[in-house]
Parts: sequence; C-alpha cells; structure tokens
Amino acid sequence: MSAGTTRRRTVTSAVLAGLVVVALGSASAPAAHPDRMSRDLDLAASANPSAADPVVSDDAFDDDVVSFARAAKSDVTATGSAICDGCDASSTALEVLYVSHARRAGLDNTAVAWAQSCTDCIATALSVQVVVLRGVPSVEPNNRALAVTAACESCRVSGVAFQLVVSSRRAGRLSDDALDALRTWVDEQAATLRAQLATPTDETAAPEEPTPRLSKRQSDRRAKRIANSALGTLEDLVTDDLNAVTVAADVELRR
Repeated sequence: MSAGTTRRRTVTSAVLAGLVVVALGSASAPAAHPDRMSRDLDLAASANPSAADPVVSDDAFDDDVVSFARAAKSDVTATGSAICDGCDASSTALEVLYVSHARRAGLDNTAVAWAQSCTDCIATALSVQVVVLRGVPSVEPNNRALAVTAACESCRVSGVAFQLVVSSRRAGRLSDDALDALRTWVDEQAATLRAQLATPTDETAAPEEPTPRLSKRQSDRRAKRIANSALGTLEDLVTDDLNAVTVAADVELRR
C-alpha cells in the first residue's frame, strides 16, 4: 500500500453566502409544506469474485434530490475485493445529488480495493460523488480511498475517489448532455484505472534496457497527475453546465 494524492480546494463561506443571496433574491417561494426531516442516502457498488466466478464487476448509479431537509447525509462507497487466485474485481459508483436549502450536508465518498491470500489477482474501486447545493448549508465533505494487499503474490489493487461539491445560482439539474458527458467521463476513469494496473511495475528494470518499465514510484506519480487532471475536467464539466462555483474538489488515489 502506498500513499496517494489529494487535491482539495474550497471557497470561503463569505463568497458562497454572497453567491446564494443573489440566487435567493430571484428564487421562487418554497413549497407550502417542505420536508423538514433528515435524509440519509446510501449508494454502494461491491465486486467480490470467487473461484467459481473469478471475474466480477459492479456498477452503481444514483441521481437524487433533497429539498428543505434539516440535514442531508450521503454515503457513497465502491468496494473491490480479490481473495482467490486469478480473481478480478472491479467496482464503480457514481452519485449525482442535488441539495436544496438543507441546514447541514454530510457528504462521504469512499473507494476501497483490497486483495488477500491470492496470486495474480486484481481489484479496483472507483467512487465519484457530485453534489450541487442551493442555499448555504454547513457542509462536511469527506473523501477517501484505500488500497490494501496482504499475503498475496503479483496482486494489484487501486482505489480512486473523486468528490466535487458546487453551488449553483439556479440550482438546476445537469443537462442531459452534461449527464451523458459525466457518465462517459466515469467510464474513462474506470478504463484508465484498469489500464494502469494491467502490467505490474518493475522496480529492478535495468537502465540500459531500451524500453524499461516504470518504477513503482514513477508509476504512482504518473497516476496522481492523471487523477488530478481528471478532477479538473470533472470540475469544468459540472460548473460550466450549471454556471456554478466550486465549494470543494478533491481526488484521493491509493495503490
């Protein structure tokens, strides 16, 4: 297991509040009987292959709205586990959540990949959480990835978690074109994640080889750069479509 990368950016409460004041000035009145209860939302993708079924993939997607709740809490998890020789696990979770005028928003996004007691096994997990805010809730974003191996040989694991929280003046939903582009972007990240683990890195490659393999450190650095670039693409896609500002943007990578 190696350390990953984090890119975290936030805007100040004053800037966000100023944006939303403008939005509320032109917004329509709330519903006569708004939902004041707390809302808990969970989305999970889990891939768990076995000797009888050695190649397993699981994809989960959700598109939901929370309006006028005291608190909104969302937990998104992608888990891939390999515990048998030659097993291959791949999981992908994508949540698009619209939170309108909640007092608090607890946002958790997790990608976990692990392999244990196996040979030539692979596990990947990709979790993506996109949250669109209207109002000025107390936001608690939490984004993390984990990749663990134990008692295995030639095992490769990687977990990547992308979390993007934006505030939009009109707080509309992503257009169909933008949502399609988002789904395509997720597919591209899943393919990139798999490709990066397709061939094991070689830390002992001789310098005189004409095309030496990347060392583990070089491979990890390259993967981090790709993940950070992908986060920027995701941010541009969402903010441009909604005319939104970024509240938090983060990517975590573990290999």
